[in-house]
Amino acid sequence: MTEYTSGFERWWKLYPSHRRRDKLKCFLLWQKRHLEQRTSELCEKLQADVANDPAWQPDYKGKQFIPLTHTYLNGGRYDDDAPKPRRMSARAIPEANEPERDVSWEERMLNRLWLYYCSVAGGLGEKTTDVDAQEKNVEAALSIRRELMRDWVPAFREDAESGESGRGDVARELADMFLTRLDAAYGKRLKERVWALAYRAA
Repeated sequence: MTEYTSGFERWWKLYPSHRRRDKLKCFLLWQKRHLEQRTSELCEKLQADVANDPAWQPDYKGKQFIPLTHTYLNGGRYDDDAPKPRRMSARAIPEANEPERDVSWEERMLNRLWLYYCSVAGGLGEKTTDVDAQEKNVEAALSIRRELMRDWVPAFREDAESGESGRGDVARELADMFLTRLDAAYGKRLKERVWALAYRAA
């Protein structure tokens, strides 16, 4: 059985799961090009691609395109220029189509975390033709967000106004609750990876 290096495993796990193929071939190419010593650099570039490359997004011209792992490595895509931070898609956030609506910073933060979560997860049903599944995934996130905005944000605001906690503390606690509930809703464990992506994009 092949023993993969820790750097390769780290990079492999970051790659969107539905586009991982030919792990052994990828590992041999990884070794041939001596990429282990560039692990951190390649992982950062991959996270930037996942979050910001337009072609990697579910709403790209109606079709998401992510290269297979071997294609990515073989083409040296890790040496391409990093994509610029991506603006949130209006189609991804229902409220973005309502310019008159006053959206709070808490709600904007949760919307952005939802986009990061989708990116890290490699999509949550956006590519499937099952419309019911797509709507279920989006509705689950919206439901969690509505609950937090209704039941928790007022209390957090009171703490901030009274000086018991700063805005940064409120943001961290609210984000942690949101990501924890998304993991529970989708049966995934992506919170730490989304945190890392959010910090890099901040």
